[in-house]
Amino acid sequence: MRTAARVFAGLNAAFQMLFGFICVLAPPIAAQLFKVDVTSVPMFALIRIFGGLLASSGILSAMIAKNPDRDGGLVSAFGAVLLLNVATDGLVLAAGEMRVDQLIAGMIIESITGVLLLIYRFGQKR
Repeated sequence: MRTAARVFAGLNAAFQMLFGFICVLAPPIAAQLFKVDVTSVPMFALIRIFGGLLASSGILSAMIAKNPDRDGGLVSAFGAVLLLNVATDGLVLAAGEMRVDQLIAGMIIESITGVLLLIYRFGQKR
């Protein structure tokens, strides 16, 4: 279970940091990747802000991938946060604000990583 948690935390880190830095450094490219029509200049600011949050989450995921035993509270909280992100994506989909094809890759990686981290953390002997 530890290996699976590390592998998926690493995949999540790579995904989130890559897309996060693209959002921060090149919002027009990020908008194309996410298939989003930019209707005003402030939307580029929102894409950059989103990117900063995404990259930050990726950095935490990389730290956990390196050592999932580092801090049990951090690992548990991060697993829950990833599942909260997926739930939020679900709300976006339910509201019709984006399509599944725009969000599915991140949702899959975050779901698997979040569940694995929580199973790993709470499955450890105390």
